[in-house]
Amino acid sequence: MKGKIVEIGENSISLFLNNIAFKVYVKENENFVLEEEVKLYVFDYLKDELFSLYGFKNLDDYLMFKKLINVNGIGPKTATSILSNIDPNTLSYLIKQKDIKTLKKYPGIGNKAEAIVISLYSKIKDSFKVDLFRYKNVFEALKSLGYKEKNVSDIIYSLKDGLSDEEALKEAIRRINVL
Repeated sequence: MKGKIVEIGENSISLFLNNIAFKVYVKENENFVLEEEVKLYVFDYLKDELFSLYGFKNLDDYLMFKKLINVNGIGPKTATSILSNIDPNTLSYLIKQKDIKTLKKYPGIGNKAEAIVISLYSKIKDSFKVDLFRYKNVFEALKSLGYKEKNVSDIIYSLKDGLSDEEALKEAIRRINVL
């Protein structure tokens, strides 16, 4: 969907498209601006007589959302909440590592961690940047310093291979400070 934002709610926006305003539920941490023209990957959800739209700015979030809502006990609101707290690349990595203990720490996941790993382990493919964790120590260090996980993930993924942890940390901090 592509349209102009005419209203911003806590977890939703109204997108004006073809003279109709559509309410689209979005991640809490996405930044939207009134009157901004946006393109969203939208999932339409129909349950009983309720029709809802869930939108995502990037394809990875959209694809992970579709996987999450197929896990028993996770609906679209929970899936959206999970993706507000953990990026799909980190989630993919933790699922592939079967790291239930770490997954449980993320808001929205808690006791659903085991179900997520069991349901999605075989469904996580290389479409996600699982190699992000070639610098896992750097990732953890930057998170402990208070940097936002999404920024850290994007920057670490963009680092070249073969750096020592110290070199990768210095380069990541340099790039974060440019943001």
